[in-house]
Amino acid sequence: MEEKWVGAIVLLVLVSGWYCSSCCGCLEEERVALLNLKHSIPPPTDYVLASWVGHGDCCKWVGIECNITTKRVFQLSLNLTRGWDVKGWYLNSSLFSPLEELKSLFLWGNSIFGFMKNEGHSFLSTQATFLVIHFVGCTIVKFLV
Repeated sequence: MEEKWVGAIVLLVLVSGWYCSSCCGCLEEERVALLNLKHSIPPPTDYVLASWVGHGDCCKWVGIECNITTKRVFQLSLNLTRGWDVKGWYLNSSLFSPLEELKSLFLWGNSIFGFMKNEGHSFLSTQATFLVIHFVGCTIVKFLV
């Protein structure tokens, strides 16, 4: 009799864990960070950022890949979000700091002139141990200790 209860409880816990992880999506702090990043990018922007709205699962947004287990963002593709022919701008890299598992960042074709003063590459040195940045037609591979 006890084995049936233990089996039923284990099954209930597994089903509850699966349901919660499949319905809740990405982590709240990462969703908020992505929305802050979206709002920091000056117009005009394209369809990539159009899916980044509200309280939805950011793992389902265009340009975002998440770890299936942790639900953390590991790849962010923002190529041609603004286009080559628009006025250049400076990126605030500290907006990426909540993305603790970010390993690949695609930024080319956005007329990014550089990073905001005093923001620099701070997220690179504090968050990731290995990050590939695809930026203005070249790839930067950054190993961090």
